[in-house]
Amino acid sequence: MPSTGAVAAAARLARRPRLVVVGTGWAGFRFVRDVLRSAYDVVVISPRDHFVFTPLLASTTIGSLEFRAIIEPVRIVGDLRFYEAEVTGVDPAEKTVRCVDSTRVFDNEEQSRSFTVPYDYLVLAAGAKSQTFGVPGVYEHAMFLKNIADARRIRQRIMHCLQRACQPQVGDEERRELLSLMAGCHVYRGPTSVEFAAELYDFVTEDVGRWYGRDIVDSIRITVLEAGRTILGSFDRALSEYTVRLFQARDIEVRTGVAVKQVTKRGVELGDGSVVPSNLVVWSTGVAAIPLIQSLNWEHDKRSGRLLVSEYLSVPSAPGVYALGDCAVNEKEPLPCTAQVAQQQAKYLARVFNQYNSVGGPPVGSQETTKTKPFVYRHLASLAYVGGWKSIADSKVVKSSGLGTWLFWRSAYWTTNVSIRNKILIPMCKAMPACLVAVRLLTNIAWRIDWFKAWLFGRDISTF
Repeated sequence: MPSTGAVAAAARLARRPRLVVVGTGWAGFRFVRDVLRSAYDVVVISPRDHFVFTPLLASTTIGSLEFRAIIEPVRIVGDLRFYEAEVTGVDPAEKTVRCVDSTRVFDNEEQSRSFTVPYDYLVLAAGAKSQTFGVPGVYEHAMFLKNIADARRIRQRIMHCLQRACQPQVGDEERRELLSLMAGCHVYRGPTSVEFAAELYDFVTEDVGRWYGRDIVDSIRITVLEAGRTILGSFDRALSEYTVRLFQARDIEVRTGVAVKQVTKRGVELGDGSVVPSNLVVWSTGVAAIPLIQSLNWEHDKRSGRLLVSEYLSVPSAPGVYALGDCAVNEKEPLPCTAQVAQQQAKYLARVFNQYNSVGGPPVGSQETTKTKPFVYRHLASLAYVGGWKSIADSKVVKSSGLGTWLFWRSAYWTTNVSIRNKILIPMCKAMPACLVAVRLLTNIAWRIDWFKAWLFGRDISTF
């Protein structure tokens, strides 16, 4: 016979409200990590079964880091159910979400299986897609940098361009065309294209000459296009100007105030009629709502299509539904679509759910009835890697750049990485004194560290 305590525990589990979380990005993954999963029946739904540490995504495009070093499987959180599926709709009246199975066992599978999942509470953290502004050719000819699949495609394109440029039948003109690489068509204030250009520069100067020859290095051209007056618009002006000077000294072309007319197979046509040739165009623009968010019959931001939420991150017209991260915005206090914002929102909402899980009412509501404090964003700092073992940091307290900031950049991302496994895979080994590196070598840990391997042996240049 089960004990009275066991029966009571089972009864409590049976009464757990169903908490459905859509998305496994910064907002969704952090929320399910922090929420009291013993108090809720947590179901996570996403076509991606892992979290990606996006600040280091650019490093994977050129082999400084391997892809698995920056991902975390969702299931390791524990005490949750995960469905690999795409949510296609929400029925707030029935409190269900409609899903389409994303798994493919066989290559020739065509039929998509659909199912519904009921919820008591729904947290939408579905992210966003890149904004194309209706520019023709973006989807057909440009590449994005938002997930592992994107990074893998970019890496393969770079390797294929280098391999083709070395073929005996390739002439000088074709070689120059092959090696024209556009680090980014950039029309928002974040650092994505700058960091990718920096990583690409490191790869070219540190590895390409060694393995492909000096003539290949001399033929490579890296260009950054920016619609605004300057790159890194969200950073202090002095740091932006520092980065521009740094890039110019490295022969990285920075063109600001440009309008992209269309993207073609061979490059980018600008508004003035000129063409910037490129065999790789990385499109790193602002964000737009994904089809799921656009399809929901709730209020949306007119410009971006993101869901409008209250200061408590709840969807006003849908009781029990909350939205955070890139798919949501508060009109009274719009925030940038960054990992820092998404993570803080997730931590806030998880605390609220944990605080009110035993009350029996909605986890969040009006401040007057629940005494819940609204979400307040606290900006800590903006960091960006600018190549050559240099980074920039912008905070209220300090504005810094150079090698020391690079050490801080590496240590900050290493310490904020999610798991011990990835802390082993991605430490700041380049910043370590020789004695500490020797200690890690003796303990046989260093051989598993991508940054150390890239520094000691060079980046992986294989195509797979």
